[in-house]
Amino acid sequence: MIDKIKNTLSSFKNVFPRESVSEELEDDFVELTPTKGELGGAKLVVKYFTLTDFAEVKDILDSLRDGYTIAFIKIRPLRERNLNELKRAIDKIKKTCFALEGEVVGLEEDWVVAVPPYVKVYRGSLNEEQSSF
Repeated sequence: MIDKIKNTLSSFKNVFPRESVSEELEDDFVELTPTKGELGGAKLVVKYFTLTDFAEVKDILDSLRDGYTIAFIKIRPLRERNLNELKRAIDKIKKTCFALEGEVVGLEEDWVVAVPPYVKVYRGSLNEEQSSF
């Protein structure tokens, strides 16, 4: 089987000759150089944000509008600093997610998760999860 593959590759070498490839690389392996894209080949990005000021909402909204981001947002610093600003920030995030058809879910008291429309957040109870095992 390996001989057939080598013969096939040899026929390709005759059709497409390359002078710069060494014999050592041809027999053992071919080294590929990774290329960096914007998402590094990922289809979805999980980002972590800490909300300390209302102005930081813009970065979160920009990431959500890209459509590839699941945003974990720590809200405790802003909640301790200014509750009214926190409410404004959460409302702005909710409106944007609603417009994008995504979801916003609060986790405990300190976290909010915002997801794009093709990601669903499980909202069942802990007892249901345990019974499925």
